[in-house]
Amino acid sequence: MVDQRWPGQIPAETPPERRRGSARAGMLVACLLTVGFGLVALAVAVVAEGAAGPLALVDQEPLPPAGSITYEVTASTGTAHSVAYVGGDNMLRTEVSTPLPWRKRVSAPSLALALNAQRNGIGDITCRITVNGRTVAEQTASGLYAVVNCTAAAP
Repeated sequence: MVDQRWPGQIPAETPPERRRGSARAGMLVACLLTVGFGLVALAVAVVAEGAAGPLALVDQEPLPPAGSITYEVTASTGTAHSVAYVGGDNMLRTEVSTPLPWRKRVSAPSLALALNAQRNGIGDITCRITVNGRTVAEQTASGLYAVVNCTAAAP
């Protein structure tokens, strides 16, 4: 009998525990790639910020002086697979299997404000960054393991 599986396909007789492990490994790789791309976007934003001239994609009012910075992730139901954000010490912080809605207040990072979240399962997910109660970044995505990225210049 000829083996008619695709390369990398798990055989049907594979125990369910092994199949779940493969799915978890795939989700972990997707999460790490998402965080990696988010960090690259953050680095590009920081480098662009230090460029010779100011970059303005849209007309924006200047951010208010930092006082209260809040990161938020919301969804209609469920949990986030992971939530990554830049803390007040400019270090990337990550929380996994986070119940939604999620909220974190931080002191002002000096480099940039960044928030990345990936949903568990299917549905919608929204990230939001507020400075002194004013929303400075917001994004919504829907679908299976939807991902959102919110970034803004540090005040």
